[in-house]
Amino acid sequence: MITKQIRVVFLVDQFVFTDIESAKKFISESNYESSEADIDIPSAKGRDN
Repeated sequence: MITKQIRVVFLVDQFVFTDIESAKKFISESNYESSEADIDIPSAKGRDN
């Protein structure tokens, strides 16, 4: 009997992850970092001037 394997990889922002948990962690950390970077934008502070 021939056995076959299928390997799934996740591509996020040109980074390759072999499991979904690592990909989710990368996404959540990159979203957190990008929200910190937006703190200098006036609308992010609640000022819409």
